[in-house]
Amino acid sequence: MRENGTATEPEHSERFTRRCSVPLMLWGCVFYHGVGELVIVDGTKNSNNYIDILDHHLLDSVENIFLVHA
Repeated sequence: MRENGTATEPEHSERFTRRCSVPLMLWGCVFYHGVGELVIVDGTKNSNNYIDILDHHLLDSVENIFLVHA
């Protein structure tokens, strides 16, 4: 078990590299009370696409997590 405040120290992380022939982008969110959806994102993102992701997935994730912990 690691001590508080040491999470970013190199000995507590593992680096890996994997070559993939298909580009893959994921979106997800993490809260104190749990994790939200993990969404596979198609194509290149710009600000409009990102707003669309937030509109369709962030609110659902927030509602699911906080209704469970209410």
